[in-house]
Amino acid sequence: MAAVAAMLGVTVFDTLPGLFIGIGVSLFPLLYRSSRPVMSKLGQLPGNGHFAALDRHSESHRIPGVIVLRVEAGIYFANAERIRSEARTTPPAAAATCSPT
Repeated sequence: MAAVAAMLGVTVFDTLPGLFIGIGVSLFPLLYRSSRPVMSKLGQLPGNGHFAALDRHSESHRIPGVIVLRVEAGIYFANAERIRSEARTTPPAAAATCSPT
């Protein structure tokens, strides 16, 4: 896509403006994808204590009162608000009720 935009930009305008058009067109999809990182909610696997994605491993369980998120991208200004909102809208697991003995 960026190569086609750069080629058309060079053909229509000139070399330098076409180069800038190609750079601009290639940056938009990069910023779009990096501002929407893949996030997984994690739970603890029984036995070994490792953490795994809750949607992939049905045997993993959430820790009461704790939210564990795995962000599969770097955290920076473009995706920080999305990560924050995901963390705030995810309810923590309910605390286990203990009966006094």
